[in-house]
Amino acid sequence: AYSDPALYIFKANRIILSIATVIWTTLYLEKWKLQEKQFATRYGTDNCEASEQLRTEFDGQFQRDISNNNFNKKFYPESKRNKVRIVSAIVIAITITLSVIVTLALLFLKTYLLKQGQHSIIVSGVPGILNFIAVKFFAFSYDYVAKYFNQRENHETLTQFEDSLISKMYLFSFLNTFNSYFIIGLLRYFDGEFSDNKSWDEEL
Repeated sequence: AYSDPALYIFKANRIILSIATVIWTTLYLEKWKLQEKQFATRYGTDNCEASEQLRTEFDGQFQRDISNNNFNKKFYPESKRNKVRIVSAIVIAITITLSVIVTLALLFLKTYLLKQGQHSIIVSGVPGILNFIAVKFFAFSYDYVAKYFNQRENHETLTQFEDSLISKMYLFSFLNTFNSYFIIGLLRYFDGEFSDNKSWDEEL
């Protein structure tokens, strides 16, 4: 247990670290915005999306332009794109759920090996290697799935296409890579019996 002075110092350090983190992230973000504007102005890319050309893969129907009454504007219904997005979100949710199930299974496998008195190399190594393989497998599989659905969304410009793909990949990669930390935290919080379990502490 912490003595009173040690506990006070520990809490003070956490407060100082939190404040420093907030200040650093704020300054970093503002500097990033400033540099973004400077580069956009220097290279003439400011507001370039307004004049961006359509993707060659964009498939739409021509419709009349109200400014001159000519069939010179391609149009694709947003409702069709939203249907693909819904299916894509469902696939993402299923894939993440499978990833979480595999992670849970590996954590319980490690607990089982520990209770069986296996060597520490086996206790730590086998679940760790299997977890690495699972993470890479889901990432490799989802890469094809994300690109397929992103193509099916039929985005008009390259910027829209890339932004959509990046958001899909980032969300899944983050949850697929770090879900074990969230799972361990939730297990330790909701079930006190895991608090003193060596296997969970080692995972943390």
